[in-house]
Amino acid sequence: RSSDLLDVPDQDPQFINTPYVASVSENSAQGTSVMKVYAIDGDRGINDEIIYEIINATVLGLFSIDNRTGEIFVFGPIDREQLLNMNEQVLLQVAAVDKHLNIHNEIGTAH
Repeated sequence: RSSDLLDVPDQDPQFINTPYVASVSENSAQGTSVMKVYAIDGDRGINDEIIYEIINATVLGLFSIDNRTGEIFVFGPIDREQLLNMNEQVLLQVAAVDKHLNIHNEIGTAH
C-alpha cells in the first residue's frame, strides 16, 4: 500500500549569500548586468516559485530586476559626480516573494 504526499506552501523564501555588494562603472549601458540575488524556498514543486522585486532604493530609477531570475540590471544613467554630490551610495532593498499563497493564506516574503 502506498501513499502520495504533497508538500504544502508553509515556508517563506530566504536569501542566501547575503549581504550582496556590487560595483557599477559610471555610464554603464542600460541593460548591463550588475549582479544576481538568489533566494531559496523549502517548499517543493509548484509551491516554491519565487518572484523577485526591488521594493526600495536610495536613488530611484537606476536599476531594474528580472522578476524570475533575480538578476539586477542598469536601468538608468549612472553619474558618479551626481551620486558624490548627494553623498550617496545606492542601496537597493530586494524582496523574494512566493508566487502562491501559503497555508496561512498570505504571501511569503524575504527582504
